[in-house]
This record gives sequence, C-alpha cells and structure tokens, in this order.
Amino acid sequence: MIEPTSDEIAYDQERLRQFVRGEARAHGLSRRSLLRLLALATGPGAAVAAWGGPGPPPRAPAPAPR
Repeated sequence: MIEPTSDEIAYDQERLRQFVRGEARAHGLSRRSLLRLLALATGPGAAVAAWGGPGPPPRAPAPAPR
C-alpha cells in the first residue's frame, strides 16, 4: 500500500473540514446529493445485497444427542 504524503493528508483534512462546515464545493454534486447517495449505498438494501438476498429460510437446529 502506498502511504500518503503529508501534503495529501493536509489536503484530505482540509476537505473534510470544508465538507463538515458545508463549504466544500464539487462540480455537479451537492453535499445533500452526496449524503443521499451514501444513505442509498449503506441502507437496508445494501445490507440485503451484501448478505446475498433473501434466499431460503434458516433451518431449525438439530436436536442434541442423548
């Protein structure tokens, strides 16, 4: 993995501060739109997709041997 330089770290920190304060600008993508996309990507639908979909119901555990 390539380690970021101190310039990259400083830039990332400044962009994060701008985003949190609502001052960040991106051409064609507002902060609100980005948050909506993030919510869609991490919402319940994403969890089901990552899990693999509904699939068959789980089976009951086998009885313990006596």
